[in-house]
Amino acid sequence: MKNNILLLMLILIPAVLSSVTPLAALTAGTNSGNDLYFQEVETLNLITNYRFKADTQIIKQDDTGSEGKISRAEISYGKNENLDAQIMIAGETSQIDYIIEYNRFKINSYQVGGNTIYNSLYGYDNLRSGVNLLKANDYMLNLAFDYQYGFAGLHGNTNFNNQIKRNLIFSPEFKYFFSEKSYFNFKFDFSDLYINYENAENSLKNKYSFLQTKITYKRVWSSINSFQIEFHTISDSLNIDKTYNNNVATAGIFDRFAMSKKLMIDLGLKINVNKNYPFVISPSVDLFFIFKHFNIQIGYDRLYDYLNSFEIINKNKFYKFYKKSEPLLNHNFRMILYIYFTKNVTFNISSSYNQASNYPESFQDKDELFQLQLKDNIKYARINPELMIDLAGDLKLNLNYIYIPYKDPGKLSDLIVNTAETALIYDSKKIKSGLILKYQDINYFIDNKNNYTIIKPNIFMNIYLKIYLTETFGLMIKAENLTDKEIIKTPGYPEFEKIFNIGIIAEF
Repeated sequence: MKNNILLLMLILIPAVLSSVTPLAALTAGTNSGNDLYFQEVETLNLITNYRFKADTQIIKQDDTGSEGKISRAEISYGKNENLDAQIMIAGETSQIDYIIEYNRFKINSYQVGGNTIYNSLYGYDNLRSGVNLLKANDYMLNLAFDYQYGFAGLHGNTNFNNQIKRNLIFSPEFKYFFSEKSYFNFKFDFSDLYINYENAENSLKNKYSFLQTKITYKRVWSSINSFQIEFHTISDSLNIDKTYNNNVATAGIFDRFAMSKKLMIDLGLKINVNKNYPFVISPSVDLFFIFKHFNIQIGYDRLYDYLNSFEIINKNKFYKFYKKSEPLLNHNFRMILYIYFTKNVTFNISSSYNQASNYPESFQDKDELFQLQLKDNIKYARINPELMIDLAGDLKLNLNYIYIPYKDPGKLSDLIVNTAETALIYDSKKIKSGLILKYQDINYFIDNKNNYTIIKPNIFMNIYLKIYLTETFGLMIKAENLTDKEIIKTPGYPEFEKIFNIGIIAEF
């Protein structure tokens, strides 16, 4: 049974990691090293890296009495007055864990193809903190705070000069343990996103706020047997020319159980119980076939995602809100195969077929900014193999490929047919280095004349090298976008290229 549980965890590890953070964020060794904590605050230990935890590891644990403190800073400076800084302070005691991280990135008007692109300055400040309180008692309180402030020049836009984006996120979470195998969880999320496009005479302001609550009761019998009830509500407010308010609520029930030593089943059922949108029933089922050297997961769910459009606008530059927004409704059929060749070679491949309504497609408005228009009857397939190899000692190789063999209609922004990423990482006590290559195929956008604009294939190449002169001090060199061609992610806005930085690392 222990071996079966271990294999089950192995099949879920790559699926969890790929859904939370892209491969480059895990391997680049730059300012994204703590993203897994801030995106998945289930861990009871902030100092160690996040790993998938079976339910028996999530419930109340014995106090280990561990204590420690980690403080770290990486600061580098380079071409086009590029400043990249990260400062992180974390600590752990028997009663409290905490982490505070500040990131600062800035680059002035940069060059593309030997020519300076004026008004292309770009930068952001990001202050994040998280605290786990009273983790050894019958309850635990987590307080997470995230403040993001970003600015971007709008290059040759004739309507606006600059974009300013600010988002304040506060996410407290309370967990109470009724026993060693059952707990109550209350999660609260508040986000206040402000976007302003401005010139000397005019400005366009978007403000979007939402309050999200999730209440969960979970009973865990073992890592392959559990039962869960969940209530989820979202209240939001969007202000463009006037204020638009919506309320969404869902209720769900989930059950995980084993039919045999080689078959496990996850069943779920969610319904929305709100007045703003049509009534939707969202069933889900996953079958796990557990074998000695490989595992298979087959599943289906009907996803009802209210915040999908918000997340796209929040993470992209040059996007603005539109007053009409409805939840994404997606039917997802999936299969995942995980093969455990040896302890040094693992491989997994996931495939899915999707049928979506209210699918957000990017288009350029008359002011040369981007909005999302919702489209129905979108169909596409996706295949994603990933290979992870420990080559020798401290040298690792990760290969990730995403292929979309079918989509209807054929031209949809962000549904790129071929995307490939390779990361070659060397990580020893004294030297840490990495080479990250990424290829992104043709992409399509709709311009402000309602025609399709083709973004040619992009190749990204980043390199970093860190050399520790002592146990707590080192030097670093990194280079980004080392290609011989213009890199464009968004029409009309070429990315910075050939950026070289040198800096220091200090731990204290």
